[in-house]
Amino acid sequence: MKFPQFLIPSLVAVATLGALTYPSHGQTSVATVPQGFVNITIKPSTDGTTPTLTQFSAPLQPAATITGQSVGRLSGVAASTLSNSSAGWTASALSSTTAPFYVKVRTGSGAGRIFRITANTSTDLTVDTQGFDLTTLGIATGASGDSYEIFPGYTLLSLLGTPTEGVIGGNSTQFSANQTDKVLINDSIGIARFFYYDTSVSQWRRLGSATNQNTLPISPFTGMTYYRVSTTPLSFTFTGKVPDTNAKIAIPTTGTTLLASYFPATTTLASLALNTLPTWRKLGDAGVTLDDTDRVLAEDSIGIVRSFYFDGTSWKRVGSNSVQDSVAISAGSTIYLTRFGSGTNNETWARTLPYSLN
Repeated sequence: MKFPQFLIPSLVAVATLGALTYPSHGQTSVATVPQGFVNITIKPSTDGTTPTLTQFSAPLQPAATITGQSVGRLSGVAASTLSNSSAGWTASALSSTTAPFYVKVRTGSGAGRIFRITANTSTDLTVDTQGFDLTTLGIATGASGDSYEIFPGYTLLSLLGTPTEGVIGGNSTQFSANQTDKVLINDSIGIARFFYYDTSVSQWRRLGSATNQNTLPISPFTGMTYYRVSTTPLSFTFTGKVPDTNAKIAIPTTGTTLLASYFPATTTLASLALNTLPTWRKLGDAGVTLDDTDRVLAEDSIGIVRSFYFDGTSWKRVGSNSVQDSVAISAGSTIYLTRFGSGTNNETWARTLPYSLN
Protein backbone atom coordinates (compact mmCIF):
# COMPACT_ATOMS: atom_id res chain seq x y z
CA MET A 1 0.00 0.00 0.00
CA LYS A 2 1.03 3.61 -0.39
CA PHE A 3 2.37 5.34 2.71
CA PRO A 4 -0.54 7.47 4.03
CA GLN A 5 -0.03 10.68 5.95
CA PHE A 6 -1.94 9.63 9.04
CA LEU A 7 -1.09 6.02 9.77
CA ILE A 8 -0.57 6.93 13.43
CA PRO A 9 -3.38 9.02 14.93
CA SER A 10 -0.77 11.49 16.18
CA LEU A 11 1.41 11.44 13.06
CA VAL A 12 1.29 15.10 12.20
CA ALA A 13 1.84 16.52 8.72
CA VAL A 14 4.33 14.39 6.88
CA ALA A 15 5.03 17.74 5.35
CA THR A 16 8.34 17.58 3.53
CA LEU A 17 9.89 15.02 1.26
CA GLY A 18 13.61 14.40 1.15
CA ALA A 19 15.84 12.10 -0.88
CA LEU A 20 18.89 10.28 0.44
CA THR A 21 22.02 11.27 -1.45
CA TYR A 22 24.81 8.73 -1.84
CA PRO A 23 28.42 9.64 -2.58
CA SER A 24 29.76 9.32 -6.11
CA HIS A 25 31.87 6.32 -5.02
CA GLY A 26 29.58 3.33 -5.67
CA GLN A 27 26.62 5.56 -6.52
CA THR A 28 23.23 4.11 -5.68
CA SER A 29 19.71 5.47 -5.44
CA VAL A 30 16.74 5.36 -3.12
CA ALA A 31 13.13 6.38 -3.35
CA THR A 32 12.05 9.68 -1.81
CA VAL A 33 11.21 9.09 1.84
CA PRO A 34 8.52 10.97 3.80
CA GLN A 35 9.86 13.21 6.54
CA GLY A 36 7.86 14.58 9.42
CA PHE A 37 7.24 14.35 13.13
CA VAL A 38 5.26 12.18 15.50
CA ASN A 39 3.61 13.34 18.69
CA ILE A 40 3.35 10.65 21.38
CA THR A 41 1.03 11.31 24.33
CA ILE A 42 1.58 9.41 27.58
CA LYS A 43 -1.82 8.88 29.17
CA PRO A 44 -2.34 10.40 32.66
CA SER A 45 -3.28 8.61 35.85
CA THR A 46 -6.94 8.93 36.75
CA ASP A 47 -6.32 9.41 40.47
CA GLY A 48 -2.66 10.42 40.85
CA THR A 49 -1.85 7.15 42.59
CA THR A 50 -2.69 4.29 40.25
CA PRO A 51 -0.30 4.35 37.27
CA THR A 52 -1.77 4.42 33.76
CA LEU A 53 0.15 2.42 31.16
CA THR A 54 1.11 3.63 27.69
CA GLN A 55 3.05 1.43 25.29
CA PHE A 56 5.09 3.43 22.81
CA SER A 57 8.25 3.67 20.73
CA ALA A 58 10.19 6.29 18.78
CA PRO A 59 9.33 5.32 15.20
CA LEU A 60 11.14 7.93 13.11
CA GLN A 61 14.81 8.00 12.14
CA PRO A 62 16.59 11.30 12.97
CA ALA A 63 18.85 12.88 10.37
CA ALA A 64 22.63 12.48 10.72
CA THR A 65 25.13 15.34 10.71
CA ILE A 66 28.59 13.79 10.78
CA THR A 67 32.04 14.17 9.26
CA GLY A 68 32.43 11.63 6.47
CA GLN A 69 29.95 9.53 4.55
CA SER A 70 26.69 8.94 6.38
CA VAL A 71 25.57 6.83 3.42
CA GLY A 72 27.66 4.74 1.04
CA ARG A 73 28.73 1.22 0.14
CA LEU A 74 30.45 -1.31 2.36
CA SER A 75 33.97 -2.27 1.36
CA GLY A 76 34.52 -4.88 4.07
CA VAL A 77 32.87 -6.95 6.78
CA ALA A 78 34.38 -8.87 9.71
CA ALA A 79 32.80 -10.66 12.66
CA SER A 80 31.94 -7.39 14.45
CA THR A 81 33.09 -4.71 11.99
CA LEU A 82 31.68 -2.96 8.93
CA SER A 83 34.02 -0.91 6.72
CA ASN A 84 34.00 1.77 4.06
CA SER A 85 37.56 2.44 2.88
CA SER A 86 36.71 5.98 1.74
CA ALA A 87 34.33 6.95 4.55
CA GLY A 88 36.41 9.72 6.15
CA TRP A 89 34.79 9.44 9.57
CA THR A 90 36.34 11.14 12.60
CA ALA A 91 37.74 8.48 14.94
CA SER A 92 35.47 7.81 17.95
CA ALA A 93 32.95 10.46 16.86
CA LEU A 94 30.26 7.85 16.15
CA SER A 95 30.66 5.83 19.34
CA SER A 96 29.94 8.25 22.18
CA THR A 97 27.82 6.74 24.95
CA THR A 98 26.00 10.03 25.49
CA ALA A 99 25.12 10.44 21.80
CA PRO A 100 24.90 6.99 20.18
CA PHE A 101 24.89 6.34 16.44
CA TYR A 102 23.52 3.39 14.50
CA VAL A 103 24.37 1.87 11.13
CA LYS A 104 21.66 0.34 8.99
CA VAL A 105 22.27 -2.10 6.15
CA ARG A 106 20.02 -0.86 3.36
CA THR A 107 20.33 -3.45 0.59
CA GLY A 108 20.92 -7.14 -0.04
CA SER A 109 20.14 -10.06 2.24
CA GLY A 110 21.13 -7.98 5.28
CA ALA A 111 18.74 -5.14 4.46
CA GLY A 112 16.99 -3.82 7.55
CA ARG A 113 19.58 -4.90 10.10
CA ILE A 114 20.47 -2.05 12.47
CA PHE A 115 23.51 -2.10 14.74
CA ARG A 116 24.69 0.37 17.39
CA ILE A 117 28.21 1.65 16.74
CA THR A 118 30.46 0.96 19.74
CA ALA A 119 33.80 2.18 18.28
CA ASN A 120 34.99 3.69 15.03
CA THR A 121 38.08 4.70 13.06
CA SER A 122 38.10 6.74 9.85
CA THR A 123 37.10 3.64 7.87
CA ASP A 124 35.80 0.99 10.29
CA LEU A 125 32.70 0.67 12.45
CA THR A 126 32.76 -1.77 15.36
CA VAL A 127 29.18 -2.60 16.31
CA ASP A 128 27.06 -4.36 18.88
CA THR A 129 26.41 -7.48 16.82
CA GLN A 130 23.43 -8.64 18.93
CA GLY A 131 25.04 -12.06 19.12
CA PHE A 132 25.56 -12.55 15.38
CA ASP A 133 28.80 -13.02 13.44
CA LEU A 134 28.41 -10.35 10.75
CA THR A 135 30.22 -12.50 8.20
CA THR A 136 27.35 -15.01 8.36
CA LEU A 137 24.62 -12.50 7.46
CA GLY A 138 25.23 -12.38 3.71
CA ILE A 139 26.32 -8.73 3.66
CA ALA A 140 27.99 -8.01 0.30
CA THR A 141 31.05 -5.76 -0.03
CA GLY A 142 33.06 -4.08 -2.79
CA ALA A 143 32.15 -1.89 -5.78
CA SER A 144 28.70 -3.50 -5.96
CA GLY A 145 28.45 -4.07 -2.22
CA ASP A 146 25.50 -3.38 -0.01
CA SER A 147 24.73 0.18 0.96
CA TYR A 148 24.55 1.47 4.52
CA GLU A 149 23.23 4.50 6.35
CA ILE A 150 24.38 6.04 9.65
CA PHE A 151 21.95 7.94 11.87
CA PRO A 152 21.82 9.13 15.49
CA GLY A 153 19.84 7.41 18.21
CA TYR A 154 18.44 8.22 21.61
CA THR A 155 19.45 7.54 25.18
CA LEU A 156 17.06 7.23 28.10
CA LEU A 157 17.88 10.81 29.08
CA SER A 158 17.67 12.34 25.60
CA LEU A 159 14.41 10.51 24.86
CA LEU A 160 12.45 11.07 28.07
CA GLY A 161 14.19 14.04 29.68
CA THR A 162 13.92 15.06 33.32
CA PRO A 163 11.27 16.48 35.68
CA THR A 164 11.81 19.79 33.87
CA GLU A 165 10.14 18.17 30.84
CA GLY A 166 7.31 16.72 32.93
CA VAL A 167 8.65 13.35 34.12
CA ILE A 168 7.54 12.68 37.70
CA GLY A 169 10.69 11.76 39.61
CA GLY A 170 11.58 10.87 43.15
CA ASN A 171 13.78 8.60 45.24
CA SER A 172 13.65 4.80 45.49
CA THR A 173 11.20 4.91 48.39
CA GLN A 174 8.82 7.06 46.38
CA PHE A 175 9.23 4.69 43.43
CA SER A 176 8.06 1.77 45.58
CA ALA A 177 5.10 3.83 46.81
CA ASN A 178 3.89 4.57 43.25
CA GLN A 179 4.83 8.23 43.57
CA THR A 180 7.14 8.34 40.53
CA ASP A 181 6.75 7.61 36.85
CA LYS A 182 8.22 4.27 35.76
CA VAL A 183 9.41 2.99 32.41
CA LEU A 184 9.62 -0.73 31.62
CA ILE A 185 12.33 -1.35 29.05
CA ASN A 186 15.00 -3.93 28.26
CA ASP A 187 18.32 -3.04 29.86
CA SER A 188 21.78 -3.23 28.27
CA ILE A 189 21.87 -7.03 28.57
CA GLY A 190 18.32 -7.58 27.36
CA ILE A 191 16.46 -8.02 30.67
CA ALA A 192 13.17 -6.14 31.09
CA ARG A 193 13.66 -3.70 33.98
CA PHE A 194 11.95 -0.71 35.57
CA PHE A 195 13.67 2.68 35.35
CA TYR A 196 12.80 5.99 37.02
CA TYR A 197 14.26 9.47 37.37
CA ASP A 198 15.94 9.65 40.79
CA THR A 199 15.73 13.27 41.94
CA SER A 200 18.11 12.61 44.84
CA VAL A 201 20.98 12.16 42.35
CA SER A 202 19.47 13.91 39.28
CA GLN A 203 19.78 10.94 36.94
CA TRP A 204 17.87 7.99 35.57
CA ARG A 205 18.29 4.86 37.64
CA ARG A 206 17.28 1.22 37.32
CA LEU A 207 15.29 -0.13 40.23
CA GLY A 208 17.72 -1.81 42.62
CA SER A 209 20.84 -0.29 41.06
CA ALA A 210 22.97 2.73 41.98
CA THR A 211 24.37 3.06 38.45
CA ASN A 212 23.64 6.11 36.31
CA GLN A 213 21.37 4.99 33.44
CA ASN A 214 21.20 8.29 31.53
CA THR A 215 23.12 6.78 28.62
CA LEU A 216 21.07 3.57 28.24
CA PRO A 217 20.75 3.37 24.43
CA ILE A 218 17.27 3.34 22.89
CA SER A 219 17.43 1.66 19.50
CA PRO A 220 14.82 2.04 16.73
CA PHE A 221 13.61 -1.46 17.65
CA THR A 222 13.19 -0.66 21.37
CA GLY A 223 9.71 -0.81 22.84
CA MET A 224 8.73 0.86 26.11
CA THR A 225 5.87 0.84 28.59
CA TYR A 226 5.43 4.11 30.49
CA TYR A 227 3.65 4.04 33.88
CA ARG A 228 2.35 7.58 34.49
CA VAL A 229 1.29 8.66 38.02
CA SER A 230 0.53 12.31 37.25
CA THR A 231 -3.03 13.36 36.42
CA THR A 232 -1.71 15.37 33.47
CA PRO A 233 -0.58 13.74 30.20
CA LEU A 234 3.02 13.86 28.99
CA SER A 235 3.88 14.55 25.37
CA PHE A 236 6.95 13.80 23.27
CA THR A 237 7.74 14.83 19.71
CA PHE A 238 10.05 12.77 17.49
CA THR A 239 11.28 14.00 14.12
CA GLY A 240 12.86 12.19 11.20
CA LYS A 241 11.97 9.91 8.32
CA VAL A 242 9.82 6.82 8.22
CA PRO A 243 11.43 3.37 7.91
CA ASP A 244 12.07 2.74 4.22
CA THR A 245 13.47 -0.82 4.09
CA ASN A 246 12.48 -4.24 5.31
CA ALA A 247 13.46 -4.92 8.92
CA LYS A 248 15.50 -7.73 10.45
CA ILE A 249 15.23 -7.68 14.21
CA ALA A 250 17.17 -9.72 16.77
CA ILE A 251 14.89 -11.44 19.29
CA PRO A 252 16.02 -13.47 22.32
CA THR A 253 14.71 -17.02 22.54
CA THR A 254 13.85 -16.67 26.21
CA GLY A 255 12.72 -13.98 28.65
CA THR A 256 10.69 -10.80 28.27
CA THR A 257 11.37 -8.52 25.31
CA LEU A 258 9.73 -5.18 24.53
CA LEU A 259 9.94 -4.38 20.82
CA ALA A 260 8.85 -1.34 18.85
CA SER A 261 6.11 -2.01 16.32
CA TYR A 262 8.61 -0.05 14.17
CA PHE A 263 6.69 0.53 10.94
CA PRO A 264 4.19 3.43 11.18
CA ALA A 265 1.31 1.25 10.04
CA THR A 266 -1.26 -0.70 11.98
CA THR A 267 -0.91 -4.46 11.54
CA THR A 268 -2.46 -7.61 13.00
CA LEU A 269 -1.30 -10.37 15.30
CA ALA A 270 -1.29 -12.83 12.40
CA SER A 271 0.63 -10.48 10.10
CA LEU A 272 3.46 -10.20 12.62
CA ALA A 273 4.13 -13.90 11.89
CA LEU A 274 6.07 -14.36 15.12
CA ASN A 275 4.95 -17.98 15.14
CA THR A 276 7.22 -18.63 12.12
CA LEU A 277 10.37 -17.96 14.15
CA PRO A 278 12.43 -21.17 14.28
CA THR A 279 12.17 -21.64 18.05
CA TRP A 280 8.76 -20.05 18.72
CA ARG A 281 7.03 -22.35 21.23
CA LYS A 282 3.49 -23.22 20.18
CA LEU A 283 0.91 -25.84 21.04
CA GLY A 284 1.55 -29.02 19.12
CA ASP A 285 5.32 -28.80 19.50
CA ALA A 286 6.88 -31.65 21.43
CA GLY A 287 6.76 -31.02 25.18
CA VAL A 288 4.98 -27.66 24.91
CA THR A 289 1.92 -27.04 27.10
CA LEU A 290 -0.37 -24.05 27.33
CA ASP A 291 1.59 -22.86 30.37
CA ASP A 292 4.87 -22.54 28.46
CA THR A 293 3.82 -21.41 25.01
CA ASP A 294 5.51 -18.22 23.86
CA ARG A 295 3.20 -15.22 24.30
CA VAL A 296 2.42 -11.79 22.89
CA LEU A 297 0.82 -9.25 25.21
CA ALA A 298 -1.33 -6.78 23.28
CA GLU A 299 -4.57 -4.83 23.56
CA ASP A 300 -7.65 -6.69 22.37
CA SER A 301 -10.59 -5.21 20.43
CA ILE A 302 -11.96 -3.46 23.54
CA GLY A 303 -8.65 -2.03 24.71
CA ILE A 304 -7.76 -4.57 27.41
CA VAL A 305 -4.19 -5.90 27.45
CA ARG A 306 -4.39 -9.66 26.93
CA SER A 307 -1.99 -12.58 26.52
CA PHE A 308 -2.05 -14.41 23.17
CA TYR A 309 -0.46 -17.66 22.04
CA PHE A 310 -0.27 -19.66 18.80
CA ASP A 311 -2.05 -23.02 18.88
CA GLY A 312 -0.40 -24.43 15.76
CA THR A 313 -3.11 -23.11 13.45
CA SER A 314 -4.15 -19.68 14.65
CA TRP A 315 -3.67 -17.14 17.43
CA LYS A 316 -5.77 -17.57 20.55
CA ARG A 317 -6.26 -15.49 23.68
CA VAL A 318 -5.46 -17.17 26.99
CA GLY A 319 -8.84 -18.07 28.47
CA SER A 320 -10.67 -18.02 25.13
CA ASN A 321 -10.91 -20.50 22.27
CA SER A 322 -11.90 -17.95 19.62
CA VAL A 323 -9.48 -17.10 16.80
CA GLN A 324 -7.61 -13.83 17.45
CA ASP A 325 -5.60 -13.49 14.22
CA SER A 326 -7.15 -10.10 13.43
CA VAL A 327 -6.26 -8.41 16.74
CA ALA A 328 -4.84 -5.03 15.72
CA ILE A 329 -1.30 -3.97 16.66
CA SER A 330 -1.27 -0.17 16.58
CA ALA A 331 1.40 1.88 14.86
CA GLY A 332 3.87 3.44 17.27
CA SER A 333 3.08 0.91 20.00
CA THR A 334 5.12 -1.83 21.69
CA ILE A 335 5.09 -5.57 21.06
CA TYR A 336 5.56 -7.27 24.42
CA LEU A 337 6.94 -10.83 24.13
CA THR A 338 7.31 -13.50 26.80
CA ARG A 339 9.31 -16.52 25.65
CA PHE A 340 10.01 -19.83 27.38
CA GLY A 341 12.82 -21.19 25.21
CA SER A 342 16.32 -22.02 26.32
CA GLY A 343 19.79 -20.74 25.50
CA THR A 344 21.10 -17.22 25.12
CA ASN A 345 21.11 -16.87 21.35
CA ASN A 346 19.08 -14.38 19.36
CA GLU A 347 17.14 -15.25 16.24
CA THR A 348 16.07 -13.01 13.37
CA TRP A 349 12.53 -11.74 12.99
CA ALA A 350 12.10 -10.59 9.40
CA ARG A 351 9.43 -8.00 8.58
CA THR A 352 8.52 -6.72 5.13
CA LEU A 353 8.03 -3.01 4.46
CA PRO A 354 4.22 -2.71 4.60
CA TYR A 355 3.85 0.33 2.34
CA SER A 356 5.15 1.72 -0.93
CA LEU A 357 7.40 4.78 -1.11
CA ASN A 358 7.30 5.17 -4.90
